[in-house]
Amino acid sequence: MTLHDQLARVADGAPAMSIDADPWEPAQRSRRRRHFLAITSVAAVIVLVAGLSLWLPRALQPPLATQSVGLGVPDHIEGVPTHLGDRNGDDSWARDEVTDDLAIGTGAVAYVTRERLPVVIDAEDGAYHLLDLPGFLGNDFAAAYGLSGTGISVSLSPDGTQLAYGYAEIGPDAATEPIPSGVRVVDLPSGGIREIPVPLQEGTQVTRMAWSPDSRWLAWSGYSLGSWTAASMGQSTPVSGRIAPESTISEPLELALRARDRLGIDGNGDPTRTPPATLGGVDGDSSLQRSVVDVDGRSVLTIKSSPGAPSIVEEPAGSSPVVAHVDPDVPERLSVAVDLVSLEQPTLTRPSPTWPLSTDAKIAVAGVAALAALLLCVVVIVVRRRSRAPST
Repeated sequence: MTLHDQLARVADGAPAMSIDADPWEPAQRSRRRRHFLAITSVAAVIVLVAGLSLWLPRALQPPLATQSVGLGVPDHIEGVPTHLGDRNGDDSWARDEVTDDLAIGTGAVAYVTRERLPVVIDAEDGAYHLLDLPGFLGNDFAAAYGLSGTGISVSLSPDGTQLAYGYAEIGPDAATEPIPSGVRVVDLPSGGIREIPVPLQEGTQVTRMAWSPDSRWLAWSGYSLGSWTAASMGQSTPVSGRIAPESTISEPLELALRARDRLGIDGNGDPTRTPPATLGGVDGDSSLQRSVVDVDGRSVLTIKSSPGAPSIVEEPAGSSPVVAHVDPDVPERLSVAVDLVSLEQPTLTRPSPTWPLSTDAKIAVAGVAALAALLLCVVVIVVRRRSRAPST
């Protein structure tokens, strides 16, 4: 047997060898895995950075200061971002932050935003409650006649437990029937509502309200409308009234108020009318100030409404330290729970609220993060290719 035959016999008995068609494929798969891991790592870092940028402002909020224990008025009154006042096509509130749960406890400050959104600041922790008040005059009425929140008000009782507002139910029979309207009072600890109809002519637009110092009597003023439909309103007549403690009936008052007069009512149910405060000794034009708190006939807090820099200051004039700041986008009509204010400690330090981002802001953040991830991935790929390129 020749050597050739012997080798052939050995070859016939040897196991078959499988050779990949492309010997470079394992290396290419390994390279693709490295690229995929690099890309996913970079993307994870981008997502982590974006998440931290949204989470850190909340996590780094300062805790409640020691002087914030207990009920009180905050030393900084902030405006609510406009996107939280967005509405759906049926005029309902679009944001989940607006709630119809009115059992919020004691309020410290209340106002209505320019988007007609009622806001109550919590007296206990400074939280901002955005309220969907049933039948609120700022809903249908303001939407129908193009009014902003600056022309609509809510009134917080001195003890902070009750919130009064004007209501109107503009339904399908508005063109033929009087508009059910008047005053509603929310019991903030329980969320219950007391309704006081004011059936004058075709409906009553309640624009101003004031509580007695003991939080029992309520005075209001506004307009009786000669006609009122979902699309138009007719001649208006100034009217005013008072509501006795726990009553659901409004008694008429003969009280002529000038445009900037302050409506008031005492503990006996007798109405008062005082001109706006024009106190000196505080930055700028004193004629722009208006007193919101009276203790024994003395002004304790005054809203300074100078353009761009409102503030709350403490009297007496001449020694008026700023005790709180009001953001410029907060409407002038603030309602303060005055029983929570004292000369010794007029306001309390509260943490600033962390407002949720608008949809546009979220899209912008996501877009920036995605673009950054894409650019970094391109850079990583280019660098890796250049590092593996053969040298010449």
